[in-house]
Amino acid sequence: MHLLMKGTAHTMLIISATCSALRTVSYGSTTSHFTGEIHIGSATSMSVGDKLYGEGMQRRHASQMFVDWLNNERGGVALDGHNYSLRITHLDDSSSPDQARTAIRFAIDVLKVDYVWGGWSSDLTAPIAEECRASSPAKLMLSAGSA
Repeated sequence: MHLLMKGTAHTMLIISATCSALRTVSYGSTTSHFTGEIHIGSATSMSVGDKLYGEGMQRRHASQMFVDWLNNERGGVALDGHNYSLRITHLDDSSSPDQARTAIRFAIDVLKVDYVWGGWSSDLTAPIAEECRASSPAKLMLSAGSA
């Protein structure tokens, strides 16, 4: 089931429900002037009460602003004379390493993401990295370090 929550000519926010109760939020372009799309899957804490819910909200808001700017103001990602839109789909990790693993496996196997964005903490990023390495072909994972 997909529910359109916010929409303009250029941007959409979709919340999806699956049989496993995995919640997703996707930001990206709905316009057709791009050659293709670069899709990033991100395990993010999305439920009120999650240990990392506040950080997850910040991550979602920042990524939405970036995707809007990149796709709408800059024309997407330019590669070899073609422009590609960026889409980031956040999948609920419930601040749990096991759920982070499940979320990223869903992103890789079902959503067919091109790249993966690691979790907020090392505890969440480790199982995500294992899933990226185990996928065929292996997925490149983006991750930031902080202290």
